[in-house]
Amino acid sequence: MTKLAILVLTPFVLFTPALAGDSDLAAVVQALDGACHLLAESGVDPCAICSKETRNKAFQILNRQLLPGRIFKTSPDCLLIRSTSGENELAPVCYPAGAPVKTREGEGQLPRVAFRFHTSAKHLVGIAEKDFTGEQVAADHLSAPSGTLFSGVLEIVVYKYGDGPTYNYYPTSNELQVHCKLLDLKPQ
Repeated sequence: MTKLAILVLTPFVLFTPALAGDSDLAAVVQALDGACHLLAESGVDPCAICSKETRNKAFQILNRQLLPGRIFKTSPDCLLIRSTSGENELAPVCYPAGAPVKTREGEGQLPRVAFRFHTSAKHLVGIAEKDFTGEQVAADHLSAPSGTLFSGVLEIVVYKYGDGPTYNYYPTSNELQVHCKLLDLKPQ
């Protein structure tokens, strides 16, 4: 390979999520901590403009961490739990959703973080068909009762109508919903 080809291709290899390898879910959740604290702060700020600016700072962090194509694997200390609030949602057990956070304006709460997957039978407009979770993996999830712990692998997918390229934040319910495709899922 020529020096020019190496110089041209190196940035693509280093920054392409699919080529960068898998990430441990616990490490990703920890990396999202700053953004989640900012979202908690934005929820208690009485100044609407300030709240929006703080939320936009959080979105900048999320945009860097939740890249389309990025693959996350669970670990024994960070499994996924079947959510009680969403049919096609899983939440990381290593994340303290709802935990109190001290802010400049008082006390806020960390948002709920949910990974929402999509199937041909149940999906949002704006999720590509190639990003649907396979029927067997989805069936394994749906056959388990709420509260079931899972190990697995998920891939972050593009959602055209999100607050960021792969997620939505709902300030009213204080929820961060990350769109994904389940690649593997096993009850524990």
